[in-house]
Amino acid sequence: MATMSGEGAANSGDVISGSEIRFLSKDEETYPQLTRLSLDFDFRILTIASSDSAIKKQYLITYRDSRDVHTTAITPAFESLPDLEEYTNDNIIEILHDTLFATTED
Repeated sequence: MATMSGEGAANSGDVISGSEIRFLSKDEETYPQLTRLSLDFDFRILTIASSDSAIKKQYLITYRDSRDVHTTAITPAFESLPDLEEYTNDNIIEILHDTLFATTED
């Protein structure tokens, strides 16, 4: 399965940092959307420390930052990878549209 590589708590749009989960092609059977976003579109799937003491860690998706420092969350944080996969599956069009066709303000 995926491997982890660094911390935070976040909602969509928050600037966060965490340990990256690196998906391999073999992970596509279990997490098809997360694997494709990671491998094909260079998104980062992070595990972060939760601010809720009952929840130890959460998972979310961010843009890859070339400086590999803090970055912006593009999904809410979820308690499990299966929950994040389900959210991603339900919202893949919006996630990709916002990424591929976002306009930048100068």
